Amino acid sequence: MTAPTDPFGVEPAGRADRAHGALLGLALGDALGMPTQLLPRALVRERWGRIDRFYPAPDDNPVSRGTPAGRVTDDTDQAVIVGELLVAGGGLVDPAELGRRLLAWHASMQAQGSLDLLGPSTMRAVQALAAGTPVEQTGRWGDTNGAAMRVAPVGIACPPAPLETLVAAVADVDRLTHDTQIANAGAGAIAAAVSAGIDGASVEQALDLAMAAAEAGAEHGHATAGADVAARIAWALDLVRARLGDSVGDSVADSAAGGRADGEDVREEVLDTVARLVGTGVATQEAVPAACAVALLYADDPWGGVCAAAALGGDCDTIAAMAGAILGATHGAGAFPVEAVRELAAANPELHLDRLAQQLLTLRDRAADQPLPQRLTKPLAQPADQPPEQPARLVLVGSVIVDLMTEVPHLPTKGADVLAGPLVAQAGGGYNVLVAAHRLGLAVALAGRVGSGPTGSRIRAALAEIGAEVLVEVADVMVRKVYQPTDSGSCVGFVEPDGERTFVTSPGVESLLRPTDLGAVDVRATDWVYLSGYDLLYPVSGPTIADWLDRVAPTHLVLDPGPLVDQIDPDLLDRVLRRTTVLTANARELALLADRTPDDPDQPLLARLAGAERPLRQAMVIARDGARGAWLHRATSSVGGADATHHAPVPPVEAVDTTGAGDTHTGALIALLAQGLPAEVAVDRAGLAAAWSVTRRGSATAPTSAELAAFAQVAGSPATAPQRGSTQPAPRTHHEREDGHR
Repeated sequence: MTAPTDPFGVEPAGRADRAHGALLGLALGDALGMPTQLLPRALVRERWGRIDRFYPAPDDNPVSRGTPAGRVTDDTDQAVIVGELLVAGGGLVDPAELGRRLLAWHASMQAQGSLDLLGPSTMRAVQALAAGTPVEQTGRWGDTNGAAMRVAPVGIACPPAPLETLVAAVADVDRLTHDTQIANAGAGAIAAAVSAGIDGASVEQALDLAMAAAEAGAEHGHATAGADVAARIAWALDLVRARLGDSVGDSVADSAAGGRADGEDVREEVLDTVARLVGTGVATQEAVPAACAVALLYADDPWGGVCAAAALGGDCDTIAAMAGAILGATHGAGAFPVEAVRELAAANPELHLDRLAQQLLTLRDRAADQPLPQRLTKPLAQPADQPPEQPARLVLVGSVIVDLMTEVPHLPTKGADVLAGPLVAQAGGGYNVLVAAHRLGLAVALAGRVGSGPTGSRIRAALAEIGAEVLVEVADVMVRKVYQPTDSGSCVGFVEPDGERTFVTSPGVESLLRPTDLGAVDVRATDWVYLSGYDLLYPVSGPTIADWLDRVAPTHLVLDPGPLVDQIDPDLLDRVLRRTTVLTANARELALLADRTPDDPDQPLLARLAGAERPLRQAMVIARDGARGAWLHRATSSVGGADATHHAPVPPVEAVDTTGAGDTHTGALIALLAQGLPAEVAVDRAGLAAAWSVTRRGSATAPTSAELAAFAQVAGSPATAPQRGSTQPAPRTHHEREDGHR
């Protein structure tokens, strides 16, 4: 495609054309990067070569699969939401209304079967808002690139000077979901570049202002660990200039004319460097500098820039959207090919970007004649008299024991004997869930008893290795005087050659949890509480835990009923189910609990969970079925309303030990949900974590984030796996059973 001079009948240098160009460039880059997002750069090049048109999403894209060519994603949709709210609020965005609009968008995308949903920071914030967290705290930990991807309307609505006014407006829009110095720095950079472009700045002038805005933006919001965004933008631009010289466009042309390489080949080399060193992940300090580097590299070719950014891999739809917004603002809508614009409009008929751009320009004109709104003159950081919100963590209430595992050729018959392999002792039970969550980056804690003998010592050492805080402490003398036994319990497990395992459990002090033990244990709004049905079986611990749950009323309660669910007191189980927001069970447990198969939507069971009556905290049932994967069932309305089902297949693997596979799935699921990932994506990735774990021996064999990412790339999407919503079984493999255990 070639770019005509003037497809809209307006002067390309005109301000209205530039404002429209900012939104148009954002949407074009977003749609071009839709099919390639999250894929490795090497795979993108192998499959598509150089991106120069819209493509449908491939079936193996974990987020956008099934999306037709030219459709935009959350980048454009959320930018439009911000723009519309700016117009409705006269230049200010109502945080509560933004939260409602984002959740409504999320629900509509789910209803369409899309997996391209809210990002981690945004989802975490709107969930916190729904749980009653003050707006001043909901964005406390939001440092990913969601703020920068949707900030272009602020750059259109606010002039670039005074810069502090623009940056304050950016921080005000960010505060619901991304109230951190890193996010404000990144969003400030993109907004400033767009704003400068609309006033007639060149790409290089706009990027100079972007660096200044990033420095100013870092003065707003909460401090979080991370690299300096302004410094990384400068470094990324230096990488481009070091290869091509100070005049980037001329250097590319000179490279081609001098015979050293084709101009696009030179740019491809620079893009490789950007992808390898700057990075293309969702971190603000990767995505924003990468977008700025692309804008500089293609300062003379906006269409080429958005196409190149869409081929970067990683979070390339967002990088292309941000680069497109900068290039569109500096060159105008007329810089983009008419054919591409028409295809974009046909694929997204609901978008009216030219009209929104004009409305935002009206706000820009008013800003010159009006004083800064009082809200933007107030500090946006946390008030001194209000403690900062703590990050999410997993709190296991109940038991950690020791697994004594051995391999046997077969189980002995009654009264017989069999020679076994070496006996391996390791922390197990709930510990496996803690390890899985910890290895994916979630803080963990135990609200349960740990014994004073050798078994308890082994457990304490294992908990210390993963940084788990023990929230219940009981003096040894009290344990000896009042309770028996004094040590933690253990579980003897027998693993047969096919990976099947059998267990015998001997409870210890963990089964004697009393009200005084949990009396001082409270949970935060951001905590994810995990409970195993085993602990509800204990005559002492079970009622204690149910009473504690009623007292603390956790925002998130994950229940794994366990294989003995049919032996739990029904009244006690119902009390806990009313508090449960996520129920995760394997096929056998689900059959015992609700007489359902994993792929069978179960409204009566959903209706028993707390979230079914709370639209902002929807109830979820996760039905695990070994090699067939897992099914996510969730309530989409009130009790008795429609049920939405998502099937998450897993790749076939050769299992060597299925011990703890269900625990790995649960721990990974909690960590991914706590990160703000959509439930569908979290269930998909938890299934991969469980599949990875059964290829290793031992019970606590969950993957790290890096190992999970590498396995996901190698495993891909099983060719014969059922599609979303299907009930067709996948090929059966050796990890067919994953029943819970102690």
